[in-house]
Amino acid sequence: MRSRALATRLLAASLFVASSSALGGCRGKRTRPPYSLNAGPESHELLSAARPTLDGIRVSSAKIRLNRSIAGNLMLLAQRPERFNGQIQISGKELVSLAFHEDGYSLRYTSGDGLPPGFYSGPPSPCAIEELLGVSMAPSELIALVLGGAPLLPDPIEIVDQRWDRKTAHEVLTLRSGDLEEELRFAWHNGEWWPAGATLSRRIDARTTIWLWSALHEAPHTVDGHTLPSKTIITRPDGRRRQKVTITYRSQEPNPEFMRASDAVVDNGGWEEEGGWEDEDDWETEESGASGETGTAGDGDDGWESDDATDTAVEPGAETSAAAPEGAGPQDAGSSSAGEGAAEAPTPSPPAKPKPAKPKPAKPKPAEPAKPVIPAYFILSSDGLPVRGDLCRRR
Repeated sequence: MRSRALATRLLAASLFVASSSALGGCRGKRTRPPYSLNAGPESHELLSAARPTLDGIRVSSAKIRLNRSIAGNLMLLAQRPERFNGQIQISGKELVSLAFHEDGYSLRYTSGDGLPPGFYSGPPSPCAIEELLGVSMAPSELIALVLGGAPLLPDPIEIVDQRWDRKTAHEVLTLRSGDLEEELRFAWHNGEWWPAGATLSRRIDARTTIWLWSALHEAPHTVDGHTLPSKTIITRPDGRRRQKVTITYRSQEPNPEFMRASDAVVDNGGWEEEGGWEDEDDWETEESGASGETGTAGDGDDGWESDDATDTAVEPGAETSAAAPEGAGPQDAGSSSAGEGAAEAPTPSPPAKPKPAKPKPAKPKPAEPAKPVIPAYFILSSDGLPVRGDLCRRR
């Protein structure tokens, strides 16, 4: 009896200790917000924090793993707004390479079960990114994640909700644009809000949404004054399962020097910088200069005939009559005419017709803004692979 009572007491004590530790663990996972009641951050402050602070990045070494498969080595270059070049290698051999920019994408697939080996290219498309990461994402969305930020929905954006998640210690901001709904997460890190991830869904109706993908940044650290994640986890639905891609960064170089140098190069269509259109004032200067050379516009008439010149034009015979000396009376003038044989009076000449207006040269169209040159390191070649066209044409 005593042994049975002792065993009962020990069991009760064990259950009490277990329940106490479990309750303590649950309480430890819930974190209070870093601000007082009704003093949370403004939504515009969080939206500003979601945008990447980098213009570009080079990751020379990272590990990428799909679910529990063998990890591969990932190298990438990324530049805002939509330039990317990434390659996955296994045992030092190229598996797949993807490059895209504002004009299109190019994909090298050398081996694997997903696609026939070959070189694929076409206009920008989320399906090309799916072949690299297993997740269909817009180019701008991937760039935002790689640069350590969070993608934002296109304008106009509606703020649906904002709350503090005590379980994950995140400030959660819910946005809506059209039929898309996005949940942004922010962590309080080093006295500022840091984008910790995002979830994108598509609304079917008021009660139904379809989850598209989620991304979560973990273990923030500082590199050259910029807060970047040490790990990024991307998940998406796959039937009844979830596909998870984990990227663990080994090296990150924010804003590499060669990218800053490439930004200064623009495509001017082959024109020299000094070969642009002349200033508009030069057209008038050239006209007046040309008129001055021909002796017709020294008085500022811009090539038009003067009205005074037309009124004073007379026939040669009239000049003789006008030249009579002063004091000569009508008889003197008449005797002079009679002495010449009483010639008939000259008929007045018709007024001179004004010269037709010289057509002014058409005003040149303003030059189009120079198109930036896409650097060669964001373009792939088809060397050693058959060209298979656009992968996303039928998707």
